[in-house]
Amino acid sequence: MIYMFFEGIATLAECFILYFFLITTLGFKSLTRKKITIVTSGFVILTLVNAFIWDNFSHLFNLEYMYALSYILILLTFSRVILQGKWWNQAVLILISISSIFLINLILTIISGLILNNSYSEVLLMRNPARIFLLVFSKLALYIILASLSNALRKFKLYLQVMQCISAIIIFTISITIYNILEKMLFDNVIPFQYATVIMTGFAVIVLMLFFIISQILRNNQAELNRTALQTKLHDDEEKLNELIQWSKSVRTIQHDLSNHMVSVKQLIKEEKYEQTIEYIEQIEKNISGIPRFTDTNCSALNAILDTKRAICRQENIDLKCYLQSDLPETDNYAFSAVFGNLFDNAIEAEKNESEKAIRLAVETFRGCIRITMQNRINKPVLVDGKLPATTKKDTYNHGLGMYSVTDIINKSDGAIDMYEDRGWLVIDVLLPVTKQTRGN
Repeated sequence: MIYMFFEGIATLAECFILYFFLITTLGFKSLTRKKITIVTSGFVILTLVNAFIWDNFSHLFNLEYMYALSYILILLTFSRVILQGKWWNQAVLILISISSIFLINLILTIISGLILNNSYSEVLLMRNPARIFLLVFSKLALYIILASLSNALRKFKLYLQVMQCISAIIIFTISITIYNILEKMLFDNVIPFQYATVIMTGFAVIVLMLFFIISQILRNNQAELNRTALQTKLHDDEEKLNELIQWSKSVRTIQHDLSNHMVSVKQLIKEEKYEQTIEYIEQIEKNISGIPRFTDTNCSALNAILDTKRAICRQENIDLKCYLQSDLPETDNYAFSAVFGNLFDNAIEAEKNESEKAIRLAVETFRGCIRITMQNRINKPVLVDGKLPATTKKDTYNHGLGMYSVTDIINKSDGAIDMYEDRGWLVIDVLLPVTKQTRGN
């Protein structure tokens, strides 16, 4: 009886581990907490009932392989009903989790059979403390593997393309089918355990290679996605910079023309044309409304971006103080604007939720580099292991590309970046060399 109890606990643990893996990796749809609780509980109970039926009555139908199929269908239905993501990604994750169960059981069976010198069926039918140890160890190993995989998928936003998903589904389905055939042959003692050990070891190696290949594809996909996203962002940054530079030139023109406007206004007043004077002044106000304090350095990118950010800081009631070196050395405007603009955007975004809103900025020459020091107020520590944490925004894919763009450009230019906290300030210190082009390809 005690062994049946542990078998039931192991089945329950396996069920919870699989659902935990899918939920943490994919995340729930936008549903009420009550509906999520009811649906999840219902599917967990359905999975346990399914396991109980196949464990106790599968021998009557001689359809052991149907257990895995029913398991997969229940998990896929659960994923489609309540979890996010496309069906092919969901199917791959489910098959990977089922394959992980089979792989762990396969390896433990081979090792325990060799150590105890038992046949496969004897290992499965063991009713002793060794069996309990195997059950506990297998579920612990399953949790560690799937929890690590889920963390990696969420942290690095790894994904498979549609055709890659379909290929993976076919491969893992074949692997699970082969495992069931081998298991039945071993259980029926069709082949000796020694031969079966060789076959199953080879099968385990194949499955491990599949996991490795999938992981490499995931990494390559993410690298390609990052590269494409970065190129798109750099292109957008170039267009924005050109617009800002043109806007900055327009501001210069308006300010230059103000003296001429004042002459016209004086003349209208002298002629006592007061209504025309008011209309003229109103027209001037329309042209210069929203113009921030003018930044006058020899870096057009710095002038344009800082003037725009000043206006935003005023709207958000952020106290902005700047120290600017007016005679900066020449550098790649696009690289500078991507780094400077993204750092400024992050600082402004962070200050929106602060009670004491303040940003301190310095741009100067330092040891043959342009040094950008961006500081913003923080009321609690924000760095994790010296790095900014992952975004808490719902749009996790698009957010975070700013700092990725910054670090990518800095690395390509052989620059340096340092982040630290100092008495209520988050400080980001960047060095951009001016002796080589830093623009991304």
